[in-house]
Amino acid sequence: MNTEWSMSSEERKKFWDTLCSLDGQDVENDIKSLLATIKFPRFLYRYRSVNNKSLSALIENKMYFSTSDYYDDPFDTYIRIDRNLVLEGIKQEVEDLRSNEKRLSGFSDYLGISNEECQNFLTDKTAEFIGNVSYDFFKGIRRELRKEIYSVCFSDTWKNENLWLKYADQHKGFAVVYDRSDDSSWLCGTEKECLNCMNKDLNAYIYPMCYSDEKYDATIYARDYVVHKLLVNLNNSYTNPLLQFVSDHPWEKEKITLIKKKCHEYDAEWRAILSTPYYLNAPVYKKWKPYGVILGLNMEADSKKLVVNAAETAGITGIFQVGISDSDELELMPISGRKG
Repeated sequence: MNTEWSMSSEERKKFWDTLCSLDGQDVENDIKSLLATIKFPRFLYRYRSVNNKSLSALIENKMYFSTSDYYDDPFDTYIRIDRNLVLEGIKQEVEDLRSNEKRLSGFSDYLGISNEECQNFLTDKTAEFIGNVSYDFFKGIRRELRKEIYSVCFSDTWKNENLWLKYADQHKGFAVVYDRSDDSSWLCGTEKECLNCMNKDLNAYIYPMCYSDEKYDATIYARDYVVHKLLVNLNNSYTNPLLQFVSDHPWEKEKITLIKKKCHEYDAEWRAILSTPYYLNAPVYKKWKPYGVILGLNMEADSKKLVVNAAETAGITGIFQVGISDSDELELMPISGRKG
């Protein structure tokens, strides 16, 4: 199984530059261009603590997705937003619309009102809009953007000591191993209960994380996100038709989800993300049967028994144990099932 990174810093940078160049005009070709830059590993690893939630997910072959606001890194989604630029841009756009007779007439015709009514509407709503776009609103906008897409995190190596410490309870937990080359392990859509699953139409794509000392500029996306939210909240006959004029910014959600600070680069992280934001009053998950589980170096006997029993119940036959070799390096020893 993987012991080294599958993509170098330079290769991840190439992926990031390609992602930032996509305009969303032809999504099918965008995806082809993006995939061409990715050097996928065969195996992906998810580091876990031993608890009821992780054991239940293992037994049921479920991979749960979360939004970035649940992650422990406060700078997950490493972005910057220029509040003043957003406010000035909104003011300027409204002023241009009010003063440009051709644009104003077209806008008035669209709303079905006179030019005078349209000008009054723009004046009143601009004041209301600027009043609502307060400092506190913008202070929370980054948190709101982090809720825009669901993801699940992996690494491309089982030997990442930082991740064993951070996410596997200081080597007392375990790692779940997924084999991307085994199409039969993807269980979504293959079971009877899939027909009534609320997640069945959500496609999950796996991408490498990108690491940078430079924040991604999400100002324009944040501006249109705010405009959309406020138009929805105003909810009247004038504002509702305007929603279609607010850009949905294809690929922006992926960009803000797939960038982290350079100091996290050693995590060699990958993310499975859902193609669209999806808000449910229930957990969001996909079913992917693991290739195996790796028991942590400091795992206690009771925890080992729980994880092994859960894996066997799920039909997972590859069970491995982390040890220390004669050369004082981490090594992987198969306990049962497949050999790495």
